[in-house]
Amino acid sequence: MKSYSFRLGTVLRVRRVETLLARQSVGVAARVLASALVREQEMVDIYEQAARPRGELDGAAFVAAHERGGRLAGMLASAVDERAAHEARLGAERLEAVRAERRVAVLERLDERRRVEWMAAVQHEDVAVLDDFATGRAAARAMAATRVD
Repeated sequence: MKSYSFRLGTVLRVRRVETLLARQSVGVAARVLASALVREQEMVDIYEQAARPRGELDGAAFVAAHERGGRLAGMLASAVDERAAHEARLGAERLEAVRAERRVAVLERLDERRRVEWMAAVQHEDVAVLDDFATGRAAARAMAATRVD
């Protein structure tokens, strides 16, 4: 009987590396999302401060404050969109990591099943060898007994 070697081992190693890379991608996406959340909160704070002008404003100051508020609102909307995109990316990366882990689990179960089948075949072969040995010994005794008679 051949020693146990299942070619799935190479595929399993590659899938484990893919799983590791997927987990790292989740970490990167989580860090990027965290920084996007910080930027969004900073923009909210800046926008809220700009939305409350102090004192009286003349016409030019009012127009300038209004234009600045518009620009800040656009920047805030951009930060919100960026955060939402990073949340979506994190979700996609997590999904891919789960899929990679499932692929590895399936291959590991298949490898284990093949290993169990191989062990059963080895044990069956051992029993067959012992059976052939015992049968051969019994046949040799029978032949020896007939020669003596």
